[in-house]
Amino acid sequence: DMSRSEFIRSMVQAGRRGFTGDEVPGVGDAGDDRLPAIASDTVLTALDQLDTVRYEELREILIEDITRALDAALDELQAENTIRHTRDEGYTLVDDSGGGR
Repeated sequence: DMSRSEFIRSMVQAGRRGFTGDEVPGVGDAGDDRLPAIASDTVLTALDQLDTVRYEELREILIEDITRALDAALDELQAENTIRHTRDEGYTLVDDSGGGR
């Protein structure tokens, strides 16, 4: 009872045996050029598993991966007390004195 997109996503994730958890390596540095390689890996893994995949399905998988990576990064940075989140201000850096920048 899986949609085609869910099936593709699970196949792509199964093909990424070298990765751990929901982490997407290379995501985080604004100037990082590894993101196209990650996208290429996703495309190749999906096509290897299914032969034909629609653009919209691949886009959905990549967006979900990036969203999970962002959520994980925000959780980790908050746990390390590097950033903080307030409902009114959003995310801010925490300076050495304990306040936001």
